[in-house]
Amino acid sequence: MKKSIFLLFICLIFIPCVYAQDAWRMPDRGFEIGLNANAGFSNNFLNAFDIFQETIIIDLDKLKDGFNFNMDFGLVPFYFQYNNKDYDWGFGLSLKTDFYGIFALSGDILSFAETENNKDTNISGAMFLEANLNAYFPIWKFKVKAAPSAFLPVVYIDSAESFVSYTNVAANGGETKFNLLYDVYLYTPISLQPFFSAESPDNLNIDYTGIFGMFGFDINFGLEFPLGEALGLTKTSNLLNFTLGLDVYNFPILPAKIQNYTRYSGQIGSDEPFNIFGNEDVLSVLLGEDEMSLEPEFGTVKEFKEIYRPIKINLWVDWKPFGDILTFTPVGGVSIYRTLDNDKVLLDPVFDYGLKARLDLGNIFILSFGTGYFDSLWKNSLDITLNFRLLEINVGIDLRAPDFIESWKGAGVGVNVGLKFGW
Repeated sequence: MKKSIFLLFICLIFIPCVYAQDAWRMPDRGFEIGLNANAGFSNNFLNAFDIFQETIIIDLDKLKDGFNFNMDFGLVPFYFQYNNKDYDWGFGLSLKTDFYGIFALSGDILSFAETENNKDTNISGAMFLEANLNAYFPIWKFKVKAAPSAFLPVVYIDSAESFVSYTNVAANGGETKFNLLYDVYLYTPISLQPFFSAESPDNLNIDYTGIFGMFGFDINFGLEFPLGEALGLTKTSNLLNFTLGLDVYNFPILPAKIQNYTRYSGQIGSDEPFNIFGNEDVLSVLLGEDEMSLEPEFGTVKEFKEIYRPIKINLWVDWKPFGDILTFTPVGGVSIYRTLDNDKVLLDPVFDYGLKARLDLGNIFILSFGTGYFDSLWKNSLDITLNFRLLEINVGIDLRAPDFIESWKGAGVGVNVGLKFGW
């Protein structure tokens, strides 16, 4: 049995090479279908060195810097791609879902520092469904890429509207006023109120007809230019083999529009000062006279909430000093996050940069290592690809954190897996 599996493994690798023009390199697939998934999280408080030891030591002094937690998840359950290798053009389609969430508490809240009207806490997140078409084709020496997308926000939390406001004012005699206000809006395509009712889910009466009018549209596009070849540098030396590229993601065409919201708001604490050492029932004062209520408020906004996905612009260079076997790719760019606050457009640019190295052994075994600052996180990644032409397996892992040093200590981790089938 073991010998049969081993022989099958050898055939998957070497039989396709018989039909290749270059027996030492696996030919690219003309068509393929596939799927992939990724997930990750990070924080700025605990890392693997803090957790995986006999005695866990937690440095509470870190609380003065606040607490940040990020998580994301992506799934492509199906995609299709056709590549015409004779004329360097192709097209494809994919279905995708993306989720990200950010939860940050300010250091003043966590350390009970003396402050007033603190609004540094950040609560935001979104989940998108996406249908994507893509195509690439040559124009002169350029490779032109375009991928229009239709996307629908399943859940959207805008940090400009969702916040926690904290008040802690010291007074004479050691008296302190503690007051924590929270207000979080969850926007959804349909009202969530029926799901909170006592009705059976089988009897829910939900109108889905208007969802198609809520989709937003944006487009990814890019250009690749063989700079070394166009300037005649590769004739001088193969070490001067450069390809220059520009990629733009989520360039807006029409925003998604959502009208339903679920609102969680309330207060923890009291407007009256108290003495933390003299009051016998401190807990009841901190929690307030009334019991905390997590009952949400449901409603619709007068005008549709317009939602854009962040625009990303990346400029990169592929340097292949020894041909396809080794590629170095430096990347620099910017991510622009766009929100609306009382009809005022807020733009928050974040710079991205990194470096990636790729080892390609016959288009069969591909090893990639990268490090860089993307989406406000340092990410250090390792990806392995096994390409048998009939089947390709991709597995990757990365260490991540808001701080560069902490990213190497395991303050966060991400994984991705993918499968491709074709010929």
